Amino acid sequence: MKRLNTVVVMLVVAGGITACGGSGSSGDATVQATRPSSSSSAASPSSSSSSSSEAGGAAAAKLPDGFPLPDGAKAQGEAMTSDTLTIADYTVADGKKAYDGLVSDLPKAGWTISAKSWSDDLGSGTITAAGNGTDVKLLVLDKDLSLSIKKS
Repeated sequence: MKRLNTVVVMLVVAGGITACGGSGSSGDATVQATRPSSSSSAASPSSSSSSSSEAGGAAAAKLPDGFPLPDGAKAQGEAMTSDTLTIADYTVADGKKAYDGLVSDLPKAGWTISAKSWSDDLGSGTITAAGNGTDVKLLVLDKDLSLSIKKS
């Protein structure tokens, strides 16, 4: 039953993230992440590729400057990116530790957390934060971390 609830939660969150939507164009308005690599090569405006940096062998999302991605986070597949929206998935060694680290590190990096919750029963949590004209929603589920980053 716990697994079924987990799947339902994932589907609801995924639906909510998808409903946020982007403008549908393939321009890339996000900024290169400081983690997992410090590569600063910029994508061309017509590029739909999500990144030039690598994390765990898969293309990592271009995250806002200084975004505190948890240590050891490994990208899972390629991020979906439009001119205003980035959706990326990572695995982490310990979901609760990653959640607690993000709750601590986001404000230190200049992000304002507007909502957060953690469920020990489900082993999952959510964080909503904003900073520098960008909104971010994070979902931690067991050892998975999903990010939705939307430029305002």
